[in-house]
Amino acid sequence: MQKRLGWALLIAGVMVICTGSGFNFFARLTACGEVCVKSRLDSILKAKGYVVRWDVGKYEYTLEPYWGIYDIKVAGKYAYVAGDAPTYTDLKIIDISNPTNPVLVGKYSNLSKLKRARSLYINGKYAYVAGYDTNSLVIIDISNPYNPKYVGDYTNTTYLGGARGVYVQGNYAYVVSVNGNRLTIIDISSPSTPSYVKDYSNPTYMDQPR
Repeated sequence: MQKRLGWALLIAGVMVICTGSGFNFFARLTACGEVCVKSRLDSILKAKGYVVRWDVGKYEYTLEPYWGIYDIKVAGKYAYVAGDAPTYTDLKIIDISNPTNPVLVGKYSNLSKLKRARSLYINGKYAYVAGYDTNSLVIIDISNPYNPKYVGDYTNTTYLGGARGVYVQGNYAYVVSVNGNRLTIIDISSPSTPSYVKDYSNPTYMDQPR
C-alpha cells in the first residue's frame, strides 16, 4: 500500500515533508535548485512507497549567503526551525496549522548564548538548542510560541566544543560535539541551571558525531 504524506513545506531552502504524526524528512536545497531537489526527493520517497504533494504552501525568509537551516522539528501545529548564519542565529516558530499559509509567530535570538544553532529537540514546553560556535546547550521556554523566552544554558568549551546534536530523555540531555568527538550528558531537571553529569570521548568510534 502506498503511503501519503500530509503536506510539504519549503522553508528558506529546506524542503519539509510531514504527516499528521510529525516530522519525517527534510533536505537542504542544493545549487541545482528547487526543481532538481524535488525530482531527487520524488525518486527517494517513491522508492519507499510514498506519494508526495508539492503544491501546498511555503514560508520563506532570507539567510546570509552560503548559510542556512540545520534542523527543524514539528510538534503539534508548529514547526521549530534552527537557523545558522555568521552574524545571527535564531529559533523561529512557524504556525503550520494551515499548510497553505504557514505563518511566523515567534523567534528567539541571542548571539552571546546561541550562535550557529546546529540541532534542536522539543520536549514539552521547552526547546533544547545546541550552539556550535557558543559551545552551548540553550533551553528556551516555548509555552507561548509568540514569545519564546530564555530559561538557562550549559556552556563549556571542553565538553560542548562545536555542539552539533542534541537528544532529550527524562531529566537528561545528550549532546554530541565535534571538538573532542564527544558525547556529553547534561542534567536538565532544573532547566534554569543545567549541569554536567558525564562525558564519553573516543575519536575511533565517534569521529565527527552529529
